[in-house]
Amino acid sequence: MNNFEFKKISSSTFGIIVQELPPIVHPRMRIDTITIDGRDGEQINELGYEAYDKPVSIGLKTNQYINQINSWLTGSGDLVFSNEPVFIYKASVMDRFELSRLARFKIAVITFRVQPFKYLAGETVTEFLTVENLGNVKSLPQITITGNGVVHLLINGLETCILDIDGSVTLDCEKQEAYKGGVLKNRQMTGRFPELLPGSNVIAAVGDVAKIETLVRSRFL
Repeated sequence: MNNFEFKKISSSTFGIIVQELPPIVHPRMRIDTITIDGRDGEQINELGYEAYDKPVSIGLKTNQYINQINSWLTGSGDLVFSNEPVFIYKASVMDRFELSRLARFKIAVITFRVQPFKYLAGETVTEFLTVENLGNVKSLPQITITGNGVVHLLINGLETCILDIDGSVTLDCEKQEAYKGGVLKNRQMTGRFPELLPGSNVIAAVGDVAKIETLVRSRFL
């Protein structure tokens, strides 16, 4: 039976009948094209992947949960479809939807606006220094380093950044932020935030480091 989970709540909780799940889509690449006189073809610059819509057709047999559904299907959260149970989409509900009556059912189309990458569900933080990005594109991990003083962080033997650590620091590479206990530490960092290539990656640090913890955040197109 088709279903979906949004904000960790299943559609079955409210007796929703999912009539049709959206297709699996490859996101569109944003591009900039440049035509140069005297040169064949055009130059294409890739600018990153676009967010896109995933519409879900639902039906309701009863009015019992309409208020709860209206409160639930708003804002942003993690989205999982039953036809892709191992993947998490970062999704938002931004458009209004109407529950129209059809025979004994009320029906609606819920449009989720999803970010271009989907994430592997169930990943946990690891202290292993060799980590596996199971996705098919680079991942932007979360890395927490426990230590003191100046630390050089290396990924696959290449230095990515230099950190001045007082006890610990967390690098959120998606948000491009370094912090400790909610306090931003970007000024104590030089260089770039690490990326993990698809496959095996080796994380290393030079300096007074007691522990490195990594959430890989494997992601897929």
